[in-house]
Amino acid sequence: MAAIGGLLGPLAVGFVALAVVGGIGWYLIRRRRGTPDDPLAAALSWTDACCPACLALGTLAAGD
Repeated sequence: MAAIGGLLGPLAVGFVALAVVGGIGWYLIRRRRGTPDDPLAAALSWTDACCPACLALGTLAAGD
């Protein structure tokens, strides 16, 4: 049980680091493509692209 508690700190730091890298990548892609007219559409596109099922299907389709 103590080993699990010792891993929580590094896992939290890793999660935050991945979130920051993902946010920077999203910002750069958005900046390159320009801003959409509808911010709600942009938010929905972002959530669709990040759903676990979509990521899994994209990974499986990329192997074909």
